[in-house]
Amino acid sequence: MQPLSVVIITLNEAERIERCIQSVQGLSDDIVVVDSGSTDNTVSLAEKAGARVVHQAWLGFGAQKKFATAQARHNWVLALDADEWLSDDLRQAISNELQNPVADALEMPRRNLFLGRWLKHGEGYPNYSLRLYNRN
Repeated sequence: MQPLSVVIITLNEAERIERCIQSVQGLSDDIVVVDSGSTDNTVSLAEKAGARVVHQAWLGFGAQKKFATAQARHNWVLALDADEWLSDDLRQAISNELQNPVADALEMPRRNLFLGRWLKHGEGYPNYSLRLYNRN
């Protein structure tokens, strides 16, 4: 399998960061949290969960993601938001894809939670988002 880095940008995500990190453990040996000044327990929880934390003042969404990608140790990168996590099926699909990649970037269907309910159709699902890519 191609080695994979996971990058996560955060600001005060203590309620969500552990679930996010736990969902990628075993899939990656390089989990990077780029924190932009959390005042809650985000940083300590991320470190306790096994992530490497890098501090970076907020650069804007795109620039912060780009900075996070530059911190990755591996060329294959999975970029997640702290409120996202991988299902077992998606973990397996990513693992399978990285055995013999056929593309340099992959979009994934993302399910959104709206007003306490998971969207299952319409504009909210599937909400394809490019999250797995070879940074080269």
